[in-house]
Amino acid sequence: MKKAFTLVELLVVVAIIGLLSTLSVVALNSARAKARDSRRLSDIKQLRTALDMYYDSAGTYPDSLTSGSPLSYGGMIFLAKVPDDPLSSQNYNYTKTEGGQNYTIDFTLETKSAGYEPGNYQATPYAIIAGGGGGVFHCGDLLAYEGGPLDSHGNPTEDGGYYATQDFSPERCWLMNNLNAGEMGSNKRCFEDKPENCSKEGGLYTQDQALTLCPPDWSLPTVEELAAVINNLGFSASGFWDSASHEFISPAWLVTAEYKEDRSPIFYNQDSGYTVKNPHDAASVRCVLHQ
Repeated sequence: MKKAFTLVELLVVVAIIGLLSTLSVVALNSARAKARDSRRLSDIKQLRTALDMYYDSAGTYPDSLTSGSPLSYGGMIFLAKVPDDPLSSQNYNYTKTEGGQNYTIDFTLETKSAGYEPGNYQATPYAIIAGGGGGVFHCGDLLAYEGGPLDSHGNPTEDGGYYATQDFSPERCWLMNNLNAGEMGSNKRCFEDKPENCSKEGGLYTQDQALTLCPPDWSLPTVEELAAVINNLGFSASGFWDSASHEFISPAWLVTAEYKEDRSPIFYNQDSGYTVKNPHDAASVRCVLHQ
């Protein structure tokens, strides 16, 4: 007759399995952090090289860098796509100094990488030195992301690459501009099919599209979250796309993360509250970050 495990033995086995699982998660997280740091150092190297080439052609460094956009001058492209930090909660913070004759790029390393200790660093045309402001995003900072209507100084401009952010509670940070990521016709609509309306007031998205297009770590808000802050968001838009009538109509609505049992999405309107819409209807999007 085989001897069965005692309760104590089973508890010991469960404890060992739990310990091994914890160690595995810690090791995986550490490996991911090291991979992010390796990419950061590679990104900074590419940026410094591209900025040197820009300076050789323009005689000055650029006023700003927009992540996801090319770095070019006079028809010459020095970097096809300006990189941004692997974490959406951090940025590479570029600043032109000395009237364009110098610059700094602040960034943050999570682990010991390539001889650098964890911490904040600052890249210049001549070296990478410890210190600087780091690259940590704080709510209220400009968020670098595709389609942003602001430039790196917060000024309105066509596709400047930055969004304003603001917190209305200790745990939630909001985009203060309507989302404008994606291409018109493929994964967003522009009111009246005019691209300039996307530049002015953001794109119009179905719920399925919006769920994939918020910045990394950001998400669609719930009805309750929108209701609590809608008067502070300064929300405005031309209207939305009504898929049943195949036309753009008013008033404007916001896409939420909620839906009914039949998967019909719930949209939110500042004056009317929430209502169920067609899955192919498209409206404006404000993303939220749960801090």
